[in-house]
Amino acid sequence: MPAKKRLKLLLLEDEEIWINLILKYSCLDKYKDTYPEEIKIARSSDEANELINKYTFKVAITDLRLRQNLTKFSEWNAFALKLTKSSCKIIVISHYLELKQLCKMVSDYNISMVFDKDDIDWDRFNQFIEQEAFNFSTQKKTSSNQLSWLHISDFHFEKQHNSTNFEIILATFLTDVEKLVKSILQPDLVFITGDLAFAGKLEEYNSVSLFIKELQHRIGTPFENIYIVPGNHDVEREKIDSELIKLCQFKNKSEIDEFIRKDYFLHVQKKFKNFYSFLDSLDNSYKPAIDEYNSSVSYNIIRKIRDISIHLTLFNSAWSSGHSFDNGTVYDKGRLYLGSTQLPKLNSNFEKADLKIALIHHPLNYLSDLESSDMNNFFLKNFDILLHGHLHRNNFQNIHQAAGNSITIPTGALFQGDNLISSYNIGIFDNDSKDLLIKYRRYSDIQQCWIKDLDITGEENDGEIHFQIPEK
Repeated sequence: MPAKKRLKLLLLEDEEIWINLILKYSCLDKYKDTYPEEIKIARSSDEANELINKYTFKVAITDLRLRQNLTKFSEWNAFALKLTKSSCKIIVISHYLELKQLCKMVSDYNISMVFDKDDIDWDRFNQFIEQEAFNFSTQKKTSSNQLSWLHISDFHFEKQHNSTNFEIILATFLTDVEKLVKSILQPDLVFITGDLAFAGKLEEYNSVSLFIKELQHRIGTPFENIYIVPGNHDVEREKIDSELIKLCQFKNKSEIDEFIRKDYFLHVQKKFKNFYSFLDSLDNSYKPAIDEYNSSVSYNIIRKIRDISIHLTLFNSAWSSGHSFDNGTVYDKGRLYLGSTQLPKLNSNFEKADLKIALIHHPLNYLSDLESSDMNNFFLKNFDILLHGHLHRNNFQNIHQAAGNSITIPTGALFQGDNLISSYNIGIFDNDSKDLLIKYRRYSDIQQCWIKDLDITGEENDGEIHFQIPEK
């Protein structure tokens, strides 16, 4: 189903005199002619329902007469719930607001401001409307020589989450990243490096899909610029059979590549059936990535965003996950395989790219001894940046070796459990200076919001680390 068109403002008011007063004394008077198709007015419940079903809105202005009409409050309650689900900011202008009911409203819905109709602070009202609905100048634009991305990983969605903090952490993450978009810039790309689900189940991906669609809605990055690789928790382990484990007892590198060419799609692809179905559900514009994923293990693409050419390689490091055990528990470290067929072709398009980024779930030290040295050298020599998840913690590694130079930026788990640190990071690359700025964020249990990750950067760096992209 196509996404609803997002409009700037909905005015929900059944008294014509108040519609006229709001238009007259607010900034809407100057915007209603400039954006005639972006401002909608609902004068009845039926009109409101029709508009809310057809569009989403940045801001909604509503009235509420609680003591006068409890039926109307019930209708308003339904409207507010729909608006909140679409991330609409709500302003309430009303008489007769009971304190207890108002407190419940503010906690249940995305209510940003409340005004009594007898005493409206129009300056404050207008400032909010202009900033939230109309003022695009507050969002810094990416210059033609800059590229930015959001890097997240390890959501671990379950059908029924036992954690009391799971929904709070993800909801506050969406708020945090939306604020950063307004104050810094809109990410050109979103990189998600695995473990979106907990057990690779279809119902888990239904929740993941809703979350990613809401994220895209908040930050505005097109779906075709969202790139996702699978992790070990995206494997449906019930689909791993004894024949597959037997086939993956490799003695040398050529056996790995031979397996991928002959047996991968017959034996391995079924482990990722739900993962690929989820990718397919996001948006048709992401379909080319799905097709390539289903015809090879990795996905390579050259993109040009403004004046910057980027080569992206999306690796599947989890295809052999779940095959090795220690004392009955899955143990992947040092026992995973990539296969040389996943490596990008080193042609002129690859060489000419301004920035070469590899996306993978596992760090390279999780690879088997059969491959680890060669793969490490290949990454160092050919990629500028390696982005991965799995370790559940923000970090960085600037590697300089004889084989080459590369920067590894893992992101933390967006959620890994109660009393454990949830984190993510944002990258900003300047193609002129070759400077890479990483902004690190983490969730604070004490403050119940996201803050700068000073544990990684130190207070002196204020949540940021600069890197110099090495020449290849």
